[in-house]
Amino acid sequence: MASILQAVTRITLLGSLGFVTALPSAAQNNVPPPPGWPYLLSNGKQVTLSEAIQQRIVRPWQVIYDQHIDGWVFVSFTVMPDGVVKDARIAESLQYDCDVAALLAVRKLPPFEPLAQAGKPVATYMTVPVRFNWRAKHQPIK
Repeated sequence: MASILQAVTRITLLGSLGFVTALPSAAQNNVPPPPGWPYLLSNGKQVTLSEAIQQRIVRPWQVIYDQHIDGWVFVSFTVMPDGVVKDARIAESLQYDCDVAALLAVRKLPPFEPLAQAGKPVATYMTVPVRFNWRAKHQPIK
């Protein structure tokens, strides 16, 4: 039961809109999405949401280090029936520069394979955590 709670807070379908919230442990540890969740494809291969965000994020390292920032930014967004990310916003703020970096990374996500209900794609509301830690080593994006 605890492992299930680590991966998913809740999935609730209300009408044609699904709600998905991932806990930090699931989003940051490259846990693949449970069956039925929207997922990302890259070159025909399924990638985790954390991999996709990590490939796109530009962390403000100087600010993170100078202010000893350690925490999470939670970004909420809707995956539309066509798989496009819409209405991305900060659900829980950490620090302005970190919020902007997390929001921009989510807005750059490629289209998802959307959640299907009764065989038809539906919009899904998601909330994902993005980690910022001043002790982490700065690794330039390749």
